[in-house]
Amino acid sequence: MDWSGYDFLEADLYVDGDKSLVLNIEIRDKETKGYWTRVNRQILLLPGQNKLRLPTALFVGEKSRPGRPLILNAITRLVLN
Repeated sequence: MDWSGYDFLEADLYVDGDKSLVLNIEIRDKETKGYWTRVNRQILLLPGQNKLRLPTALFVGEKSRPGRPLILNAITRLVLN
């Protein structure tokens, strides 16, 4: 996938019930070889309607330990879990 023409990844998400839910986001590019070479993010979703708005200018690794920039024109996998 080529995300180079986009500034954000957006999605409308709905959490059924009355408990919050942690959404794990994993984004891989052509250079991904493991955990520290992919984007790893967690977002708290509240009960009901939620809007995910994630900038595409991301770094692989974790927010507290960023690595190289994500290769936007060579995205190989997106996982929402």
